[in-house]
Amino acid sequence: MNISTWLKNATKQLKDIGISSSRLDAELLLAETLRKPRTYLHAHLDEEIDPRRLDIVNARLEVRLERVPLAYILGYKEFFGRKFYVSPAVLVPRPESEDLVSLFLKLSEADITPKTVIDIGTGSGILGITAKLERPQFRVILSDVSDKALKIDSKNAYE
Repeated sequence: MNISTWLKNATKQLKDIGISSSRLDAELLLAETLRKPRTYLHAHLDEEIDPRRLDIVNARLEVRLERVPLAYILGYKEFFGRKFYVSPAVLVPRPESEDLVSLFLKLSEADITPKTVIDIGTGSGILGITAKLERPQFRVILSDVSDKALKIDSKNAYE
């Protein structure tokens, strides 16, 4: 099966169950499986998918068809231009979370004296880590009661 055919079939299946981002999801699943950027897919639509990779991407598609969030399948979520690891142990950040970071950045521009930011219930650490990366002069503390979440936020903080 070639890239074009797989994308059409996957997009249709995802669309049929009401996933509004069906084409994007299909492209992200295939690009990640092939370990290529999405632009590669568009430039190589006639390329055949290796049978082993086809099995992998089909398995990932089946999981997505069960409405498992794409970020859990891929193992990461892009946030504020960066990739962060996620797992079912943490919530996937919503687009509104980027608005929260933008508001934080706007408010913090007024006074650059060192401050402390505490991210309680940090989960993957996306908010606190982004705050620290954008405002390195701030002290940031990440806190969570879940050991699994703390492992994910530590991985994000140090990689």
